[in-house]
Amino acid sequence: MSVRVAAAVCALLGLACCTTAQGASVVTIAPAPEGAPVTTHWKVRVNGEPVPVYSAIVFRDGPAFFCGFEASGPVEIEATPAWPVRDAMVRPLSRGIAPEIDGHTIRFTADGPRQYSVEPNGLTTHPLFVFVNPREADPPSPDDANVLYFGPGLHEIDRPIQVASGQTVYLAPGAWLRAVMPADEEPTAHYGGMPRYRALFEVADAEDVTFRGRGVIDLSALDWGSRVAISTVRSRNVAISGLTLLDGPAWTVVVAQSDEVTVSNLKLIGHRESNDGIDTLNSRNVVIRDCFVRVGDDGIVVKTFPKAGEARDILVHDCVLWNDKVRSIGITAETAEPISNVRFRDIDIIHDLTTGWEHAWTMSIYMSDGGPIRDIRFEDIRCEDTRAHLIQVRIEKGAWSTTDELGPIENVLFKNVQHSGAEMPISEIIGADAQNAVRRVRFEGLRLGDRTIADADAGNIRVNEFVHDLTFEP
Repeated sequence: MSVRVAAAVCALLGLACCTTAQGASVVTIAPAPEGAPVTTHWKVRVNGEPVPVYSAIVFRDGPAFFCGFEASGPVEIEATPAWPVRDAMVRPLSRGIAPEIDGHTIRFTADGPRQYSVEPNGLTTHPLFVFVNPREADPPSPDDANVLYFGPGLHEIDRPIQVASGQTVYLAPGAWLRAVMPADEEPTAHYGGMPRYRALFEVADAEDVTFRGRGVIDLSALDWGSRVAISTVRSRNVAISGLTLLDGPAWTVVVAQSDEVTVSNLKLIGHRESNDGIDTLNSRNVVIRDCFVRVGDDGIVVKTFPKAGEARDILVHDCVLWNDKVRSIGITAETAEPISNVRFRDIDIIHDLTTGWEHAWTMSIYMSDGGPIRDIRFEDIRCEDTRAHLIQVRIEKGAWSTTDELGPIENVLFKNVQHSGAEMPISEIIGADAQNAVRRVRFEGLRLGDRTIADADAGNIRVNEFVHDLTFEP
């Protein structure tokens, strides 16, 4: 898109557009909607232009802060917190960014669409998340009958929206959709004594559905446990991309009993119990990529419930996660139906601050049902700051079991897993019994600090007698 065309599109949507001094990158900055939680704790400029910054509640410390914009190429970012800066880190560290400090301003170059965490003074309190989005191609028209269009500004919604086959849900840059409690909707169930309602956006028995845009879905005004943000059930060919979702009161994005689903460039921030990020349930041919997740429960996980079909052929890649409470990535707890061919690849876990709870792990395969679980791969996983538990492969009955029987875990690969934190984390591989054992787990290039791990003892990995064919390769 040329600078002239981009400026015209921005003017049509009521946005601010600017060009870098070199003329190489077009940046689109949406103005802050009136009523959005704008903060002055951080001030941000991109290529010299101011960007609105918002606050978000998180489970540990906080609040956190975030901003977002679109860019067609590299951009210069200046971030200034409202407190003195001695030094700063820009994560993920795999990006290789060494920021400059000028007074209290942190400067760095973002080389393209990515998500970053800016952390002054070696602290995890009050970070700034910078979401550099790719420029949108061909945004839909608000006059299209098949588009549920939310333009710039604040929108309040108190009831679920059913999305039909062939429809697109579009949140334009600068759109802020605030979910509020319903006045007259009947709950579908109760969870922990609290009423649970239908998902805010519900895709059921549909196909060819798209969610897109650069807007925000804010669920912070909802009661705990009341709604899922986006639910896809028994549907096919669904794409969910580009949005920011705040403070889900329950699981945030749910892909259940569905096929051919892509979730990309979502940014999720939350803090509440059961505030999972992206849950894939009994689904097939799912791709989750380029997402940022910091929530109050599991980050990106796969599950299966009884009599709802298998889960297979799932790829999660190029994501950034900050784990505050439970599990970052993996297969977790509810595992009643077969799960196979799941791959987690090229992922940065910038923090895992979970301590003192046995079910909190950076990477987890936790079988509490009949499964079985087979052919699971964790490849090129970079763990920068894991405080307690790193890797779990375990079979046992537990609080989340949904069936009487257990099942095996077989054929698991951990390849090029790197942990660079200051503390030595614990890992475990534990089978349940002779029949429900863990078989064929292979580590290739497991590194803890500057050491390549050659056996379980060196890796601080607990193993019991129901683990067979455990191997380590450099």
